[in-house]
Amino acid sequence: MDILNDLRATWQTADTNGLPDAGAITAIAKTYRNKKLALKIRIVIFSIAMAIFFALMMYHDRVAMVSTLIGEGLFVLCLVILGYTNLRSIKRFLVLNDASNADFIGFLEQTKRNQAYYYQRTQVVAMLLYSLAILFYLFELAHKNTWFMLGMYILTIGALLVFWLVVRPKVFKKESEKLQKMIDHAERLAQQLK
Repeated sequence: MDILNDLRATWQTADTNGLPDAGAITAIAKTYRNKKLALKIRIVIFSIAMAIFFALMMYHDRVAMVSTLIGEGLFVLCLVILGYTNLRSIKRFLVLNDASNADFIGFLEQTKRNQAYYYQRTQVVAMLLYSLAILFYLFELAHKNTWFMLGMYILTIGALLVFWLVVRPKVFKKESEKLQKMIDHAERLAQQLK
C-alpha cells in the first residue's frame, strides 16, 4: 500500500502549470479563423464596392483619351482579381469551423503554401496590372506638359519600385514569419497534448 500512497502523492503534487489545456489549439484555431475571415470579408466587400465605383465612373465620365479608359479598366480588373482570390480563401476558412489539431496544423501549412503562391504569382500579376493602370491613367492628366508628365512618371515609378522592392518583401516576410510561429506553436501544443 505504501507504493500506491507514494504514487498518489506524486501524482497529486506534480506540476501541471506548463501543460496546455485541451481547448488550447481549438481556441487558437477559432481566433485565427475569425480574424482572417473578417479581414477577407472586408477585402471582398471593398473590392466589389470599388470595382462597381470604377465601372460607374467609366460609364458616366466620358474621358478624352483611350489611355484613361484602359487605366480604369485595368483598375477594375485588379479589383476583380483581389476580390476573387479572397473569396476563394473565404471558402477555406469556412470549412475550418471545427477542426482537429492535425487538421488545423495542415490548414496552416496549406495557408503558408497558398501565401507563397500568392506572393510569387497572383500578386505579381495583379501588381503589374495595377502599375500599368496607374501609368495609363496618369497620361491624360499630364500629357499636355512634358516636364510635369516626366516628373509625375518619375515619382510614380519611384513609388511603385519602393513598393515592389521594399514594402512588398517586408510584408511577405513578416506575414510568413507570423504564420510559421503559429504553425510551430500549434505543433508544440499538439505534441504536449499527445
